[in-house]
Amino acid sequence: MPQLAHSVADLAALPAVRSCLDWFRRERAWVNEQHVKLCRIPAPTFFEQKRAEWMAERFRALGWETRLDHAGNLVASRPGRRDSVSVAVTAHLDTVLAPRLADEIKVTSDGRLLGPGVKGVTLTELGYDLRKPLTPLDPRGSHCGAGAPRFNVVTSDGTNHFVGCNSPPAMVAASSASWIRLRWTSTQLAAAFPPILATNTVSSIAIIFDEGTDTGPDNFGLAVLGGRRVREHVR
Repeated sequence: MPQLAHSVADLAALPAVRSCLDWFRRERAWVNEQHVKLCRIPAPTFFEQKRAEWMAERFRALGWETRLDHAGNLVASRPGRRDSVSVAVTAHLDTVLAPRLADEIKVTSDGRLLGPGVKGVTLTELGYDLRKPLTPLDPRGSHCGAGAPRFNVVTSDGTNHFVGCNSPPAMVAASSASWIRLRWTSTQLAAAFPPILATNTVSSIAIIFDEGTDTGPDNFGLAVLGGRRVREHVR
């Protein structure tokens, strides 16, 4: 029976874990270099193939087997272990905002990895996928209310703009029995509270959920989101 750790401190004290952590400290510069190379490959949601190919090359160089599944996910496994019981380490390949210039991705002198953000852009579209069947008004599945889930968009003049799940009503770009894809284009954003106009410059964007089971029509108190989308115009 493998030795069990009862706390993070116990785990960090294990010789094998100490050796692993020492390796990361020793190779920090190399790890940062790999992060920069990876993040400089544009990979907006649903268009991650080039980044997946780069990662596949890294895994194959280590002797691992790689494949892309039907959804475009990169799966890597140790040789001869593909069908064995395994522990999976997973991560997103996409980024909401792809770098416009390679130099936008960099490591600072204090070790922070920096990349492009929404500050200074003007919005043309917001969106996400919501775990809900067919329409935002269907009482089944995730909550979709006027106030949550919502985008809080703060513009450079200090105004906090609210874009709720159904206020203003989103355009349903796609739907199925399990998910709906919601989009707020410039037309819908102009109906936000207060309106988000083409002349507004963004300072920050957050997604907020703060409605409970006392809020209808679903009284669910929960929302499952995926595929967040921000499209911007850079001045």
